[in-house]
Amino acid sequence: MSGVGGPDVSNSVPEKTLRRWAESLAGVAKTGLGFTDSQYERERFEEVLKIAGDIKVAADEGLEDVVDADGYVTQWMREVGSGVPGYQTPKVAVGAAVTNDEGKLLLIQRADSGIWLYPTGWCDVGYSASEVVVKEVLEETGIEAEPVRPDWCPRRDAPRRIEDSSLFTALFLSRDRWRASPASPRGD
Repeated sequence: MSGVGGPDVSNSVPEKTLRRWAESLAGVAKTGLGFTDSQYERERFEEVLKIAGDIKVAADEGLEDVVDADGYVTQWMREVGSGVPGYQTPKVAVGAAVTNDEGKLLLIQRADSGIWLYPTGWCDVGYSASEVVVKEVLEETGIEAEPVRPDWCPRRDAPRRIEDSSLFTALFLSRDRWRASPASPRGD
């Protein structure tokens, strides 16, 4: 059924998806607000928060009630930090211990420290830890990894603490999937 503004999508997008979109957009906007000093960028990120609020209201109450999402926007603005504490994440990092058929472990040399380590990255709002593992390995190495099982490792003794928050690392034992993909861009 079509409305004046276009097709009625209220029944075509699941509420769970709308909520994930709202939380993801809010997370991106809050992270941007935490890192920017530019007034122009602040205004853009605040507008993204308003859109995320509208999506959240639509998911919770339906399209007819999307009039005022200020409650969500106000709440989200209170959660904005500065710098790393402003990065919208549960402060969980993931790592991937990726092995291939020969049992070799994939390591990368970190650009920030020069240390050789397995691929790692912060968990992002709206994605599961295993989805972030796949994304980070692909971004950092070009290799498609398949998480096999998680091995949670609390890192309360980490040498670098993030303000007062605890840092936890979820290490996923993974395998290199590129051999299983005949369309592999690596070609070796």
